[in-house]
Formats: sequence, structure tokens, C-alpha cells
Amino acid sequence: EILNINLINPAKIVTKLFSKNLINKRANIIFISSLQGDKIFIPGSLSYCVSKSALTTLSKSLAAEMASEEIKVNTVSPGMIKTPLVERASHLSKEAIKKDKKKYLLGKDYLSIKDVLNVIDFLISNRQKNITGQNIIVDSGFTLFK
Repeated sequence: EILNINLINPAKIVTKLFSKNLINKRANIIFISSLQGDKIFIPGSLSYCVSKSALTTLSKSLAAEMASEEIKVNTVSPGMIKTPLVERASHLSKEAIKKDKKKYLLGKDYLSIKDVLNVIDFLISNRQKNITGQNIIVDSGFTLFK
């Protein structure tokens, strides 16, 4: 099910829309991936990691396929995002979360949703016209020492 949600369904939707010419020329497509997959691996999360890693590869392939229509396809891979679900994670102790947050070099805290939205806003804006096929990592420096 995780593979379907994170990879198969997004691939089917975008390729179907593209094959029917339903994606505007010069459109921007942004997939949300994760540090898990390409950058880090957490035991017990194989399906999630594989699906997110493959989503990043899908993004690169689609970017190459859609470049003739000037459609840009990118992936944003955030670190841990501060959400109520994360803050209430029952499988992690408060001490483990506190220790993990220190690995986020800028701010010593998890990302906010706005941190990720700011990157997406830039990628879909008129301020950029030459970024495609990239995996933009938003992690406050978390992966610098991994």
C-alpha cells in the first residue's frame, strides 16, 4: 500500500495527464519525497524508503521526458517536519526527539511546514525557470554529517 501511495499512484496520475496533453506547457510538477530513501535509512521502513527513493528517480525521468514541453519536474525531500503527529510519536521518547532535533544544525529543531512550502513556492514561481530534475533537500543541515 505504501508503494501505491508514494510511487505508483503519483506516477500513473502524472503520466496519464501528460499522455492526454492535460499538463500545460511550462508547468511545474513537484513531488514530495523524504530524506529516507536517498539519504538515510531507518530500520523497519523499507517500503517507505524504497518508494521515496524511486519517486526521486521518477521525478528525474519525467523531467527529461517532459522537457520538450518546458515542463519542470522536481522533488522536495524534507527532513522531519514539526507536526502534532511527530510531536506525539509514542514510539519515540521525549529524550530521543530532543536529541534528534539537535541534529538539525540550523535552529536545532524540526522543520516547519512553512519551511517546506517556501521551497515549493520558489520552485513553482516565475523566479526560477531552469531548475528541473532536481531533488531539493530541505533539512537544516541534518544530512551534512551522515
